[in-house]
Amino acid sequence: MNYNIFMPINKLPLLPNKVEELALDFCKIIKLPATKSPRPIIVGPFGPCLIGKTTTMRRLAQKLPFVHIEHDRIRRFLTENEMGGNEQKKILYDYLFIVHIARYFLEKGYSVIVDRSFSTGHKRFLTVLEQEAKERKTKFFLIRIKVPKRFILRKIKNLKPTSEEKYLPDKKTGVDCYLYALKNYKKFYDALKPRALAVINTSKPISPQFKKALPILKKEMGI
Repeated sequence: MNYNIFMPINKLPLLPNKVEELALDFCKIIKLPATKSPRPIIVGPFGPCLIGKTTTMRRLAQKLPFVHIEHDRIRRFLTENEMGGNEQKKILYDYLFIVHIARYFLEKGYSVIVDRSFSTGHKRFLTVLEQEAKERKTKFFLIRIKVPKRFILRKIKNLKPTSEEKYLPDKKTGVDCYLYALKNYKKFYDALKPRALAVINTSKPISPQFKKALPILKKEMGI
C-alpha cells in the first residue's frame, strides 16, 4: 500500500509499507494548532541530551502555531507498537522517520518543530531538512539550547520520571549521555552556534528569552 505522501524527496528514503502505516498512525495522535501558517517554516533545537530541548520547544509551540514533532515521543510510540532494538534504530535513523512526519504536516500547510538534536553525529537529518526547506523556498531555523553544567547534572540526578516520562533513562545513563554529548559533539555545537536564531538557557525562565526571536518567526510564517 502506497500513500504517496511518504514518497522520497531529495535524500529522504522511501518508507516500507509497514513503516508508512506507523507514520500515518503517529500523525493521527499529534495535537494540531488551531490555525495554519500562511507560510510554513521549520524549526529545530540543538544541544546536549536532557538539557530541556523538548520543554523549550513545547513553550514555543504554545506561542506560535507549530506542529510539535518530538523524537522521544516517536521512540515511545514505536516501543509501544513493539518496534524496538535494531528495528527501531533503523526506522529512526536509516529511514529518517521524523523527517517524513515533518513533510506530512508541511504538505498540509503547517509549520513544524522537528524536536531532535541536530548537533549529534546524525548529520543526515540536518542535511535533508535543509534541502527540504530549500525545495519549498521556506526557512529552517535552529535554536540553541544550553544550560550550566553544574545545574543540569544536579537536575538529572534529581529526576523523578512521571508516567508520561517512564522511558527516561536512569540517572547514571542520563549523566553519561549528557557528558558524552558534551565531549564528543562539541565541534557540531560550535559549527551551528553562528546559525542559531536564539539561544535559550533552560536554567532561567524560558519565555522571556524568545522575545527577539518571536517577531522574526511570525514574519516568516506570515502571521
